[in-house]
Amino acid sequence: MAPQTRRCKRQKNQTSPPVEQLSVSVPSSSNVHNDVIEASNTYKDSSPKARNNFSINISSFNGEPRLLKFFQNQILDLQYLNRWSEKETIVFIRSKLTGAALDFYLANSSLHNANKVEDIFDAFSAFFQEQESKNPIIEFDRICLKPQETISQFVLRLDSLVTTLYPSLSVDNQNTIKYNKFIANIDNDTRLYLLQNNIKGYQEAVQKAIFFNNIKIQNKAYYNADFS
Repeated sequence: MAPQTRRCKRQKNQTSPPVEQLSVSVPSSSNVHNDVIEASNTYKDSSPKARNNFSINISSFNGEPRLLKFFQNQILDLQYLNRWSEKETIVFIRSKLTGAALDFYLANSSLHNANKVEDIFDAFSAFFQEQESKNPIIEFDRICLKPQETISQFVLRLDSLVTTLYPSLSVDNQNTIKYNKFIANIDNDTRLYLLQNNIKGYQEAVQKAIFFNNIKIQNKAYYNADFS
C-alpha cells in the first residue's frame, strides 16, 4: 500500500502548471470618475459638433446688402461647430456689427430682446434688401425698359438717376452716360433702327426712338384692324 501511496503523490505533483489568472485591481471611486471624464472628453473631441474653440476671421457687417448672406452663413457655421446657444450666438453677432448695421440694431428695441438668431437675420434681410432696392447706384445699374413702359417714361427714370449720381458732370458728359445706358437697355428693334441710322446724340436718339415706336404702334393697330 505504501508504494501506491507514493505513486499517487507523484501524480499530484506532476499535474499541469496552474492557469495564469488575470489580476484585476479595483480603482477608487475618484479614479473612475476621472477616467469617465477623460473618456468623455476624448469622445467629444472626435465630434465636430463639440468643438468649442473653433474660430474663423469674420469681417464685421456694416449693412452692405450683398454681404449679408455670407455674414449669416459664417455665423451659423460657428454656432454649429462651437455648439453655441442662441443667446451666445446673438452676443457674438452684436460684436460684429458696425456702421449702418449697428445703427439699425440699436434703433430697434425689439431686436434687443430677440431670443433667436433667425429673428435677427430676418430683420436685417427685410431692412437692408429694401434699402438696396432704393439705392440709386444699384437702380441705375439694373435699369431697363420695362414691359408696357413707354420710351418717354424710361427716359424720365434714366434722366433722374444720372442727375442724382453725377451732379457735378457737365451736360455733355451726362448725356454721354445717358446715351450708352439708353442704347443698351431699349428693345432690339429700336436699338437697330438707331444704330443703322447712325444716331449718336442722346436727345436725337430719344426723339427718334419715340418716333419709331409710335410708327410700330400705329402699324400694329392698322394690322389688327385690317385683319381682325
